[in-house]
Amino acid sequence: MMFAIGTFFWILALAAVARLLYASRTVVRTHVWLWSLMTLMAIGLLFRPHEDIFGGEDPGSYLNSGVTYGRQNALFYVDPLLAQVPQETRSAFYYGHAGYGTTKDACLWVINTDAALLGPHFQPAYPLLISVATRLGNNSWSLYVVPLFALFTGLVLMALAFRLLVHRLAGLIVFGCYLLNPLTLWHARCARPEIIAGFMVFAGLTLLLLAWQARNWRQWWDILLGALCIGAAPFFHITAWYLVIPAAMAVGLVILWGRMDFLLYPLVALGMLLLFYGETRYVTDYYHVRRFFEATFNYWPFLALGLVILAGTSLAMSYTRLRGSTESKHRCVSGWLAAGLALVCALFLVNVYFNRESMGTLPILGGMVRNYNFLTDWQTFANMVSWPMALLILVGWVTWLTGDRLRRPERIGLALTVFPALVLAGTMRDFMMTRYLLLAVIPMSALCLTALVTRLPEWPGRPWTAWLAPGLAAVICLMGLTQRGHLVTLVEHRGFLRFLAPFARIIQQDQGILLGEYSRITAPLEHMFGVTALGLNNERKDDYSAVERAWETIMRSSPDQPSFFMTPFQTPRSDRFDFTLVKQAVFQDRKLQQARNTLPTRIKDNQQPLSLYQMALKDDARPATLLTNVMAIPMDSGNMGLRHFANVRIENPVMEGTALAAGEQISLIVPDNLKSNLLELYFVMYSSDPHPVAPVINETSALPQEWHGFQFQPLADQWWAYTCLPNRAIASSTLTITARSPLFIAAALLQTKTNVVSISSGFSKSMRQEVMPPLKGRWARADAAILVPAAAPESKMFLLARAPDFSPGGEVPSLTLLDESGPWQTSVSLQPGSWQWLILPLPPEKNRDAWIRFQVQPAWNPHKAGFPPDLGVFFGKVIVAPAPRGERQTTDDR
Repeated sequence: MMFAIGTFFWILALAAVARLLYASRTVVRTHVWLWSLMTLMAIGLLFRPHEDIFGGEDPGSYLNSGVTYGRQNALFYVDPLLAQVPQETRSAFYYGHAGYGTTKDACLWVINTDAALLGPHFQPAYPLLISVATRLGNNSWSLYVVPLFALFTGLVLMALAFRLLVHRLAGLIVFGCYLLNPLTLWHARCARPEIIAGFMVFAGLTLLLLAWQARNWRQWWDILLGALCIGAAPFFHITAWYLVIPAAMAVGLVILWGRMDFLLYPLVALGMLLLFYGETRYVTDYYHVRRFFEATFNYWPFLALGLVILAGTSLAMSYTRLRGSTESKHRCVSGWLAAGLALVCALFLVNVYFNRESMGTLPILGGMVRNYNFLTDWQTFANMVSWPMALLILVGWVTWLTGDRLRRPERIGLALTVFPALVLAGTMRDFMMTRYLLLAVIPMSALCLTALVTRLPEWPGRPWTAWLAPGLAAVICLMGLTQRGHLVTLVEHRGFLRFLAPFARIIQQDQGILLGEYSRITAPLEHMFGVTALGLNNERKDDYSAVERAWETIMRSSPDQPSFFMTPFQTPRSDRFDFTLVKQAVFQDRKLQQARNTLPTRIKDNQQPLSLYQMALKDDARPATLLTNVMAIPMDSGNMGLRHFANVRIENPVMEGTALAAGEQISLIVPDNLKSNLLELYFVMYSSDPHPVAPVINETSALPQEWHGFQFQPLADQWWAYTCLPNRAIASSTLTITARSPLFIAAALLQTKTNVVSISSGFSKSMRQEVMPPLKGRWARADAAILVPAAAPESKMFLLARAPDFSPGGEVPSLTLLDESGPWQTSVSLQPGSWQWLILPLPPEKNRDAWIRFQVQPAWNPHKAGFPPDLGVFFGKVIVAPAPRGERQTTDDR
């Protein structure tokens, strides 16, 4: 059924194009070589589509849902994995964005949460076109639907110009003006339906024009085909009603003029209207317009009576005109009337340009449909196409209305029909929203520019003068592309579909299932490639505990089915699963950076890593392997192994410490009251040398006898830890430290039997502040947790953390570590607004991975968008250092 509906829309579009090409065959035949060259140029420019197949945004929603409709051959289907998840846990797999509602990935929506039934959210006409294309070809064909319809729209405008402008090359000129507009060259390569809706309307209007210019009932099939096209437009985008309603009024005037054959139009339009109402009732009513239809249908007797009156009036007018002169059909609109209309329209457009903010919406229409009926943001339009181009289009609008007398009534009729869509294109906060201009503004702009340049006269006997207009149009188009070449050359996310294909093949080899972290990438794997998957939105789900329980149940129910985990972030860690890396790759991405109300010019190059792991359930009977090397736990955006962590940020820590050059010697005083309780002495230091030599304590070449041993080990990113282990009390309170490589000692910490104390103030050299290299860290919420690997007793955790600048009530913030499976805990005070290294013990007797909670008191609210209201501390580094073997041996002797 879905294939049949999609095929109907394809046949309708192809039939309209074929009919208009046949009606304009003389134009094409005259300059076949030139049309061939222009078509090849258009294909070369347009058929380089952006591969924006990510979930979470409109293009990905259309593309992914379209491929899925084709695969399922249905608009609604039950998600096989979601159905296995307990109902109370299913929300953990939803996208979680308040503006999107109940959806897995913002591609398809959960229509019935109890049955795990998925279905459309946006209108499905464009995805149904995609479904036909991908069933006939492959998933990449979905990217070429909009470029093809942009080419179709150029051909429709060619036929329209041929019928309304006298210049013999008008069709060629409008084709070039439309396709070489910078907004066309960008948005015609995007997966958005505005171009398709615009094509349907302009194709329908051109077909109606063909019938109007013929005798009564001579080309009635054009009326039927035109009515079907115009009636189909709102199925692709709701704003097409701005064109459909005025078109119906225009047809009503034509009927009143006596054209009985146009009575076919309201009959077809009524049928399409009922189909659209059926869509809002049984498929999706995303734009909340069903109420208007139901309110209208309550007065159906009056509608029927109106149609009868319209038919009677048309019959009377037709009879009167047959008895009278037939010249009235071609009666021309007065030049003064046309000039007055042009002046009124131009003044209105200029007024909106300068006073749009104060005018807002139209008084009557403003509150009817939420988020629509806003006046066009002409200032943003001028910024996008350039000021000179906008002025030329305005002059072209006047020329279109006041130009050649022969087709002036039809041109004015077309202008008034599209005028509501021109002035209600809406707000354009960013470049993406300029796509609304492709419905009517850009096609009409091309017609206006064509009307302007074709005012150049063709001199009899001088055939070369016919090329003045195309030459001027070429100059204008090239001027419009000035400083906008990046809109032509850039292809966003080029090759991403091909990049994902090997990942999909690995998963599908044995009908595997996928748990994908980052729903936006999981979406194309599920929809484009047919991978059975559930996604996790790491940006809005900061605790995967319920997810892991549900996924474990799914794995146990099908033990022979391979299970995979995919993430673009750090290596996952879990106390339920083991992860084995099976594929890893990096995608070189390019994307245009959005700009508010101005032309975007910045292009962001980004490396997007992606890793695929095969999952296996942990064996509870097998003890975990103890950590033997220092392990840095990445503070990336992934949440597998982290709980209740918030925003990732890149920071340049400003730290206070003691800087030493190679060979420099300083002393450190150990407080007398701590000497007797001293167990270990730690130095945390940074070295610009990637392979520094350990500093020497007290002697030039060897440690004194009172030190049992030392350990100099790398932490991460050129941070190092120096640990001293005394076996008896220190004889002297002063230690001498000799640097053998450049060092910046950020912390000197002394561990006693009860706590860890900072003794950094005891250095003989003054401390200074230095800006450290940038690091990626994360804010932890006030009650966060990290899965810590199994380690031997006496292992330590090194934390580089910063507490917020402000502490509510002036309290000194504290950080408490708790073992989730036992009563063990330890606490440390924090310095507000300062970066500091903390060294904390790990729970003893841990022979497997354990969740360690970090509680911060008091929590603080940053009162910033995108941040939770209960932040704790910012973690720059989280490093687990296993106890040295010597330390493990002496631990039992203490």
